[in-house]
Amino acid sequence: MCHTGHCPDATRELPDLITRQREAIARRIDGLHVLDARLVDLGRHLAARSNDLPLLAIGACCDAAGAVLSAREGRCACCAGQA
Repeated sequence: MCHTGHCPDATRELPDLITRQREAIARRIDGLHVLDARLVDLGRHLAARSNDLPLLAIGACCDAAGAVLSAREGRCACCAGQA
């Protein structure tokens, strides 16, 4: 904006823009931490059940796997509405 003669506007608006962007990034990071924790739990669950999992299955073998499948399909409640 400065190159078009709007330096005072840019200088005034930039701090708020930076704050909003940082807040959005923090929300995304929080969501990724939640997803990572769910994946850790799923990994542990699957490792514990590795001997009794079917070779071919339709859908999820359990609720934990179902949550990951739902997230992949865009139906995860914790991430709904995030782009």
